[in-house]
Amino acid sequence: GVQGRLFAIGGFSLPGGGTRYGVGEIDPVTGAVLPWAPLFENVGNYVDRTALASDATRLYVGGRFATVDGTAHAGIVAFRLSDLSIEPATFGPVTDVMEVAASDDRVFALGNRVGWPQPSLFAFDRQTGAPLPWAPFEGFDWQMSPYAWSALAVSNGELVVVNPLEMNGGPFPGRHPLFRTSLTA
Repeated sequence: GVQGRLFAIGGFSLPGGGTRYGVGEIDPVTGAVLPWAPLFENVGNYVDRTALASDATRLYVGGRFATVDGTAHAGIVAFRLSDLSIEPATFGPVTDVMEVAASDDRVFALGNRVGWPQPSLFAFDRQTGAPLPWAPFEGFDWQMSPYAWSALAVSNGELVVVNPLEMNGGPFPGRHPLFRTSLTA
């Protein structure tokens, strides 16, 4: 939840029958599904919304999609909390996002980036969506696993990551299912 509001990803039972799949807002008092229903699409491919994050003004949705309500947004889209309209910033190029987290100035994603050989951690400018040069394990042979049970969170100035990370070299060889990195560095 954010600002007393509850958002979820999944299948939502509608009044009078039927199910709606995607991202929804739920009335935290009554449990009723509210009418906001953005349309996520992919050209000829599977569509998935797998991650939610928020900051003071936006709700971020990550997943496997190419457009949202007909506008190009691959992997991450931001909605204004004030009216749930889509922010114009395009985060990318990133696809198959498994998790997102937001800080005051950055959005973090665990997913695939075009031209990058494996799932990884990426950072984007919160306002523009431009990729940032941040790479916490740059220069080391490492592999993030593409598992749905991964998690990202921003807490006390750190990015906390849950993923069965494998590092074959560098200062921390081995498996690291939980780690954190400072946001100030």
